[in-house]
Amino acid sequence: MKEHIYTIPVTDAFRGKTECPFCFMRDELEKGELNFVLGPSYMDDSVRRQTNEKGFCPEHFRKLYAGKNRLGLALMTHTHFSRVNKKVSGLIANGGIKKGLFSKPDKNTKLSEYIGTLNRSCYICDKIGQTFELYIETFFHLWGQGGEIRDLFAESSGFCLPHLAVLMNSAAEKLDPRGCSGFYGSLSEVQNRSMERIEGELDWFTKKFDYRYKDEPWNNSKDALPRAIRKLTSDCPDR
Repeated sequence: MKEHIYTIPVTDAFRGKTECPFCFMRDELEKGELNFVLGPSYMDDSVRRQTNEKGFCPEHFRKLYAGKNRLGLALMTHTHFSRVNKKVSGLIANGGIKKGLFSKPDKNTKLSEYIGTLNRSCYICDKIGQTFELYIETFFHLWGQGGEIRDLFAESSGFCLPHLAVLMNSAAEKLDPRGCSGFYGSLSEVQNRSMERIEGELDWFTKKFDYRYKDEPWNNSKDALPRAIRKLTSDCPDR
C-alpha cells in the first residue's frame, strides 16, 4: 500500500518508538487543531458556526487560553457565549414552575441536562475523534497487508491501556477470526513485555531515592513516572 495522507502519520508514529504510538497520533492531531483554531480559522464562517454551536471542553479551553491568540479566542468565546446565554435564559425562565400553590417547584432537569451536554461538547475533541478513527482504520488496513507495520508493531514499546482496549475491540470488528487471533497473540506479547519493562523501571526509580542506590546509574528510569502515568491513563503530566 502506497503511503498517503493517513498512512504516513500511522507509520511515523510507530517509527518514533514512543510508549504508545496512538497517543502520539492523538497528541499530534491535538496540536494541529489547537494551532488551527488559534490561527486565522476563527474568521472562517464555517468554522465559527461549528465553534458557536459546540464550544470547547474545559481541557481544550484551558489549552487554547494558554495559546498566543487571546483576541481570536475571545471572539469565538463571545459568539458561543451569546448562544449559550440565550439558551440558558430560556431554560431558567421555563423551569422551576410550581405544580400547585403549596408545592415545591419541579427540578429544572432540562437545564441540568443542557449544562452537562455543554461541558462535554467540544469542536476540537470532535475533529480529533473523526481523524483518529481514520488512523485506526488505516492501521488495521496496513496490518492486513503485512510488511513493515507488523515489524514496527513487534518492535514497539506497547500501548497505553485505553488504546490497548481500542485495539482489542477494533480488531474484533475489523479482522476475520483467524486474523484477529493472530493479532491478539502479537499484541499480548508486545504489551506484556512493555508493562514488565515499565514496572521494573518504576521500581528502580523509587530505589534511586534510597541512599544505598544513590551512586548507581539511573539507566532508563529517570522519566519512568510520567511514562508509567501515560501507560495507565493515555495522558501525561508534562503534556
